[in-house]
Amino acid sequence: MWNKTKRIAISIAVVVGTYFLYTVLVVPWIEPNLRRRPGDDQTYLTPDIVGQQKEFLAKLFPPGSWQLGRTKVLESNRIMLLMRDFKELESNRLRLEPVTILVFSTDDRQQRLNEPPLILEGKEAVLHFSELNLSFGKIGQLDGGRLDGEVTIRREPSSPKAMNGVAIKTRDVDLHPGWIETKAPIQFRYGGSSGSGRHLIAKLDESEKKPGQSTSAIGGLQSLQLNHVDRIQIALQNGLSDSIGAGPNAGNESSAPLEITCNGPFLFDAALKIASFRERVVVTRPTAATTPDQLRGDLIEIYFTEEDQVAAAKPATDDSESASKLKVQRLVAVGAPATLQAPSAGARASAKQFIYDVVRRRIEASGDQNTELAKDQWVVRSPNVQYEMAENSRELGRLWAAGPGTFHGNLGKDNKSGDAITVGWRDQLRVEPNDSGEHVMTLAGDVSAGVEGRGELQADNLYIWIRSLGIPGKRDKQLLADRMHASGRVNIRSPQLNGKTKELKAWFQYPELNAALTLDQPDAQTMSIVRGEPNTAIPTQTGSPVTLRRNSQPSPLKPMAIGGQVEPTQPPTTKFDMTGDLIQLVFMRMAEEMLVENATISGHVEVKETLSTEPNKPPLVVTGDVIQIEHASSPNAYAHVVGAPGMISGRGIQLFSNHLQMDQARNRVFSQGPGELLLPMDRDFEGRKLALPEIYTVTWQGSLEVIGDRIIFDRNVAVRGRPMQFQKGRLGMVTEQRQLNTGRLEVVLDQSIDFRQLGQSRNPSVRRIECKQGFNAYNPTVQQGKLLSLDEMKADNLSIDHQTGDILVSGAGSARSTRFGFVGLETKLQPTGAPAPSSEQLTFVEVNFRQGVMGNIYRRQIAFRDVHPAIYGPVSNWGDSIAANALQGMRETDVELTCEELTIAQIKSPGGAAESIEMMAVGNANVRGRLFSATGERFTYSNSKEMIVLHGSGRSAAQLSYQQQLGAPRQTASAGTIHFWPKEHRFEASNGRSIEVSNLPN
Repeated sequence: MWNKTKRIAISIAVVVGTYFLYTVLVVPWIEPNLRRRPGDDQTYLTPDIVGQQKEFLAKLFPPGSWQLGRTKVLESNRIMLLMRDFKELESNRLRLEPVTILVFSTDDRQQRLNEPPLILEGKEAVLHFSELNLSFGKIGQLDGGRLDGEVTIRREPSSPKAMNGVAIKTRDVDLHPGWIETKAPIQFRYGGSSGSGRHLIAKLDESEKKPGQSTSAIGGLQSLQLNHVDRIQIALQNGLSDSIGAGPNAGNESSAPLEITCNGPFLFDAALKIASFRERVVVTRPTAATTPDQLRGDLIEIYFTEEDQVAAAKPATDDSESASKLKVQRLVAVGAPATLQAPSAGARASAKQFIYDVVRRRIEASGDQNTELAKDQWVVRSPNVQYEMAENSRELGRLWAAGPGTFHGNLGKDNKSGDAITVGWRDQLRVEPNDSGEHVMTLAGDVSAGVEGRGELQADNLYIWIRSLGIPGKRDKQLLADRMHASGRVNIRSPQLNGKTKELKAWFQYPELNAALTLDQPDAQTMSIVRGEPNTAIPTQTGSPVTLRRNSQPSPLKPMAIGGQVEPTQPPTTKFDMTGDLIQLVFMRMAEEMLVENATISGHVEVKETLSTEPNKPPLVVTGDVIQIEHASSPNAYAHVVGAPGMISGRGIQLFSNHLQMDQARNRVFSQGPGELLLPMDRDFEGRKLALPEIYTVTWQGSLEVIGDRIIFDRNVAVRGRPMQFQKGRLGMVTEQRQLNTGRLEVVLDQSIDFRQLGQSRNPSVRRIECKQGFNAYNPTVQQGKLLSLDEMKADNLSIDHQTGDILVSGAGSARSTRFGFVGLETKLQPTGAPAPSSEQLTFVEVNFRQGVMGNIYRRQIAFRDVHPAIYGPVSNWGDSIAANALQGMRETDVELTCEELTIAQIKSPGGAAESIEMMAVGNANVRGRLFSATGERFTYSNSKEMIVLHGSGRSAAQLSYQQQLGAPRQTASAGTIHFWPKEHRFEASNGRSIEVSNLPN
């Protein structure tokens, strides 16, 4: 009975339990629930739940799958279990064979049918629930479990074109509340990305999804962590490849995925959309080149964003494309240091941290002073560097670098060869576009910019305007400097020039590029600077072509070098220091050379030579208010020095002028207005050799011109020798100097001065000096502080030939000479025992002429024409003179002479120990003293022969008349020729008669 009752009870329990399970599990699938029709209180809808379920599952599994057949279904919150069979185990566990677990992102039954769930498929699973009572239909939360054997975890793309599908293959997966784990090897795929490794931990997304809210990046998952990474490939979704730079095969390279390896874990946070890699991370980007691009670091993070967040900045081109598609937003690399090697673009970098913002197309490298960012041969080193690319990757973008930093590279046609350039700064470097289509480079704080072997520029601040120019036949644009501005304590250092200024401005010309663009692309933009006003360098408007003076064609020209042109491969032979308040330069690129075309220096200007080919001579120094140089790179340079006054000093000369111009094209130097010139001379005004060279000062009021072989001083020209101190008789110690005053002074050289070949030929010498429009010369001779002679001359014009020694004076004038040592004609007639004249006696000579002077300084002879009169006699003091034509006032020692031509010559004796003076008066010669007179056609005197000869003409005889004292009877002699020996007290007539005369005048 008991057994029968027991069997009946069990049967009832089984039936009741089965019905309960049917009610709980099956009825919801096969019997519709009722829900009220919106807006109708009496009408109810009966949705086809079973049909919707089958249709939903058909989207997730291929036809013929067991999941679409007769399966058992268990649901708990967001989890749906599909199985063929199950077995209830102790401790609220179920064994399922096979099993498929669907994880939804929401509890809403209708809403979750519209998006794919996360699917876990396994052959066998043991699941543990918080509560499990199948008899009463109670299933609690899934507390854990394990999927044994091969396991597949997948999620279908949210749309046919979406790239957010997930596929994971592994085995032996442990299920935990909110996360799953497997230590077995895995292979996974997400969109176009894939990877492999071991020990996967995946956290489930348990947050409640609100209506209209997007799911996590991987629907149903919050994060994925792979502790041991073999390899991960991340597909590039438009833009990441541009971070390094577009190459010729950019289209193929951008489709290749990034390959990532690391020694540490890989973590993908689906909520934050961050993929991170740790420990010796290597990111490899395949390229068309043999060597791929690589990024290395200790930590690399890739930040993603959904496409709909990017669409605001860039409109979508395909409306059917899923809005949940992920794109790379930012890449961060951290290391000690992190490094980038990108041979495909010639780029490399090294920093403690890299940040690449794909959306903003901005790269940031930060760390310490070793932080480096390089492109080809251009290298930037700075604690923090940021570069934002332009829309067109071939264009220059924005750059910012903190200081202190350096910028290094090579100047050349391909930027890979040529001169090495280095730029340094203390505060910051900034490159930004402006409204004119240019980029402005700003360097602040202790800026230095130099070209190896060429020079260096230092300043407080430096601004460079840069243009990008499309070159015919080249894909990438060429960056060209348009103009430059340096301010605050500007220093310039180069092999040939050092300079200091408060401000430097420079412009750059590219005539060869302009010519190429004009031929190949007539409408292309050109780069140039042209001058507006004369001698003023100004930038042209954007797009203006270069203008060359004199319609010359661009050609490589050697730069002008003061002191000689130097071959580029040889060390410089000249060097200058330059200072000024403002320096303005115009550069012109010819072939591989960047040459100074125009230069303007203004404000307290000084240019000083510090290295010279002639070190024994004073250096060249130029000072003024403004110095302007045009066409300095050509043999047709033009220079202009403006000052109050300006000065040019060097090679022993000093030139002062308010306006000084040098024109190489016309081979001319010109100064308008008053000026002053100091130059060394080794001869006096009469062409006589000086014991020591003296500095002469030349001043003028009109102009100075140097052209060809002539140096011309015009209007009120004054030449002064060096001041000399000497005893001047009763006047005591005086200071005087040689002086020459003339209306116009011309110095003729022995060769023309070629200002195009300065320093390449010998220095010219003075060949001839010409004084015009009247001159007055004052010439003292001093020896050891003692005045020996004082010579003066004035006339209309003077010419002294330093090569032949010829002297030519034109017009009427006079010549005076006062010197020690008087020998009178009567002195020799004194009786025996009379005292001889003292050598300290001063002799005065004055010759007044009407028809000029001829002579030769080397032959030591001079001829005065139309002499009326010449006066000779002793004086007591320097400055005393003897009046002419004053017979009653003449002393016994005075002699007066008139003639048509008077010639005086100094002749060395055969032994060379003494000199004789010979004098000849020709044409109506008339010599007279106080007690005698002599007339004749010719009069000669030689102090070596101590003889006077009077010659008569064919029509008249020579006559001699004398008296012993004033008032005494005169004695006369007349003959064709009269020889007179004063010392011997006799004379001889031409007929051979000899007359003894006593008591001749003393």
